[in-house]
Amino acid sequence: MEQISLTGVACVLGAMTLRCVIGTDPFPYASADVFTTGTPALAITPKWSFVIDAFMLLASAAMLCVQIVQKRGPAWWQCGVLGLAGTVLLAHINPRATDGMDNAVLGVQWLSNFIASVAMMGVLRENARARGLVIATLTAIAIATSLRGAYQVFVEHAQTMATFNANKQSYFAAQGWSPDSPMALAFTRRISQAEATGWIGMANVAATLFAACGVLLAGLGVHAWKARTSRDAAPGWMVGSVIGGCIACVVGVVLAGAKGGYAALALGIAVLIVMMLAERREKLAGLVPRGAGFIAPAVIAMVLLAVVVRGLVGERLGELSIWFRSMYLEAAIRIAGQHPLTGTGPAGFKDAYLLAKTPLSPEE
Repeated sequence: MEQISLTGVACVLGAMTLRCVIGTDPFPYASADVFTTGTPALAITPKWSFVIDAFMLLASAAMLCVQIVQKRGPAWWQCGVLGLAGTVLLAHINPRATDGMDNAVLGVQWLSNFIASVAMMGVLRENARARGLVIATLTAIAIATSLRGAYQVFVEHAQTMATFNANKQSYFAAQGWSPDSPMALAFTRRISQAEATGWIGMANVAATLFAACGVLLAGLGVHAWKARTSRDAAPGWMVGSVIGGCIACVVGVVLAGAKGGYAALALGIAVLIVMMLAERREKLAGLVPRGAGFIAPAVIAMVLLAVVVRGLVGERLGELSIWFRSMYLEAAIRIAGQHPLTGTGPAGFKDAYLLAKTPLSPEE
């Protein structure tokens, strides 16, 4: 039974790794003439997205079957949430609708991830080897993504800027912009930003992954240093790999340049320091396990509160990033009021946002 569960975890992690290190292309070959360009698709297309989702669902079903046989299946509320989410997502997958395929690609992907999360939760709670697989996979993805980000910043972005600067006037003319127009200035500022996004495509998401795994590797490095004189001391090459991976992740945070990444890194280091202090003080050691379960909900609540406060301040501050996020939140509340039961569907949010967003929001 344990081998079946471990195999299921490995299959889900393998599918997750594919999605993290390969880009997606919802419209394969749409950007090139297939009669003149023989380049194969190098991204995950809708067909392969369904294949990966089916693979994850089969692996999740195997893990859930083992848990049911061992009478330790998911909690009733988890099954209820999964059933509700599945019903809502499937309701939007209408073959006759114009966005039916887009809803299917995203909806089935979301649902397979939800089910895999619940299935893996039961395994990870009981199996230390499975937790080790998850930690190893996440850190490997983070390190590979940080290396990819370094290539983006130091090679790809430099080449992009060289090409753009050599053909700037012709590019603006093709878009119908004058060189000193707000559109041209905004585009120039945006393309001049060198960001490490890896295959994810969003600097904030990549930076958060780098920060989380950087702190994780830092904790493993501290533990290995403390155990260096014991019988169970890790070999030198392993300690060096952990330290090198930690440095790569921290460099990834810097190259991504996202505020969220820096905040996540600072928070993670603070938690790591508290845990190290708890090992020496008995009173603190008793509080850490009880408070650990509140850290993630508290952080989420604090972030949302900060976004709300920034939105109330408005134009009185020069900061724009968090202010724009308050606009996202405001528009999302309007959309939820207009679609309170089933929402817009995975593919319908962008069109709904264009109608619900505040006029001050420059982003679509």
